[in-house]
Amino acid sequence: MALEPINNGDLGPELRAKLNGNFTRLTQNNPFNPVLKKIAAGLDAVILVWGDSTTIRSPTRRYVAQWATELDASARLAATHGIRIYEWTGSGYVLAETIRTGTDGKWLTIYLASVSGSMPRYFMGGFFYRALVTPAADMVFLGHGINLKTVVNIQGEYVTAVEQYRTLRPETPFLATTQHPLQADTSGETTWRPALLGYADNLGIAVDDTVYQLYLAAGKPNSYYNGDGIHESTDVGCALYITMLNQWWDAAYPAIAPSRIPRLVTPAANQKLVLNGDFADWTTTSAVPDGWSSTGPITFSKDTSIYADPRKPFSARMTVTGGSGLLFRNVAASKVGYSGEGPLSLVARMKKDTAGSGTVGRLGLAWVSASEGSGSITASASTTQQDDFAWFGLIGVELPDDLTSLTIRVYVDSSSTPTAGTGIWLDQVSLVNGWLPFAYR
Repeated sequence: MALEPINNGDLGPELRAKLNGNFTRLTQNNPFNPVLKKIAAGLDAVILVWGDSTTIRSPTRRYVAQWATELDASARLAATHGIRIYEWTGSGYVLAETIRTGTDGKWLTIYLASVSGSMPRYFMGGFFYRALVTPAADMVFLGHGINLKTVVNIQGEYVTAVEQYRTLRPETPFLATTQHPLQADTSGETTWRPALLGYADNLGIAVDDTVYQLYLAAGKPNSYYNGDGIHESTDVGCALYITMLNQWWDAAYPAIAPSRIPRLVTPAANQKLVLNGDFADWTTTSAVPDGWSSTGPITFSKDTSIYADPRKPFSARMTVTGGSGLLFRNVAASKVGYSGEGPLSLVARMKKDTAGSGTVGRLGLAWVSASEGSGSITASASTTQQDDFAWFGLIGVELPDDLTSLTIRVYVDSSSTPTAGTGIWLDQVSLVNGWLPFAYR
């Protein structure tokens, strides 16, 4: 179908021209294709919005909810379908708004998994099924970035979130936005924006960068922000996003999306750089698993009641009291030589104690190279992803090509004053060469 330019009067002719000119139309791989296919077939359709405060509906009605109203006002959606919005309230969804009812009793339902101040990992633990899996979305719109600007390994946030979602919904396509720049600094140009754009092809997701570019081209004026220099204004700023979403919608046609094989259910096989990553070899279960080492006051146990996978019905339970605790393993000398030949991806599936702080369950890598000496990277602290098992990752880490040693680190708690008795349940750890992870088993 032909792509018609969007004539939104709020933008002005110059910005309308720039947005229409910058937009790259997708056809076969447009994430809205499955939505239109359901609608054309007279079936209910579902869009899941996975975002931060830029995509919320209340207390401020931002661009996603405004776009839903635009779908009705512009007659883009057939009258057969009603439009309604469900909003995440902290423990589940509630019906927040019914924009219209359909003549055939069918619905386009938009679920807003949007939490102010959050990152993608917010929903990856105990909320994973309720917030992300249960809606059975036909497409996912990912609106994250601004809150990632200080994260150590931003691509790890995006990759583990998308890949964990795909373990249960491999057929659902993604459309992500690079959002817009902060008004007072250029951090987005060097943090979340390049991370998302750089991983779009690897992840197989569509990413739209037009709104970010329009903010920059206009000089980030006050009218684009709501007064805090962070959020889009509810008029001009939101209008840019609405136009962007309309163009993707207008370019779509009824078709299914190709499924992706989830990498986090695909074993690394002979690409493994870590041995006994699933702790299957564990001679003394009150001590560290075979081949691993530890420092600090860690208490070990083999927990057969809390685990991630019934095919391996146990996890490595580790708690600390009175000081930091570290589980680590040195990569075999025979594998160190080629570990630096390209990027490395480290992932672990674990559950965190809800009483623990953000220093619980952090991943890290440490190395020594002949030319550069020692170095290390440690994942940012975060208190989310608790209550259930979730994937964590340091993804696409580039190291010197003349490594002499490489060590995998899992911090039970990196704080010198941890909450007594808190820690993690660790299911598996996997390290492979490449820009994307594989599971250990």
